Amino acid sequence: MPEIRLQTNDLINYSEAARTLNITRATLYAWIQKGMLTPLAIADRRYLLRSEVDGLKKAGEAKQPNKSSH
Repeated sequence: MPEIRLQTNDLINYSEAARTLNITRATLYAWIQKGMLTPLAIADRRYLLRSEVDGLKKAGEAKQPNKSSH
């Protein structure tokens, strides 16, 4: 099995991910089920990669119209 090394700041818990994305935990779980985010299990806890969450946030911001242009 390949070894993967992660720093603790590479991981984000579900609550923090939902806050970062400005969505509910229910929506977060739906996105995980759709494969938009990949959960990581460590012991009995689940985490997400901060880079995946940040990528979704940036993709969502890119789709938002620029409010300052009105």
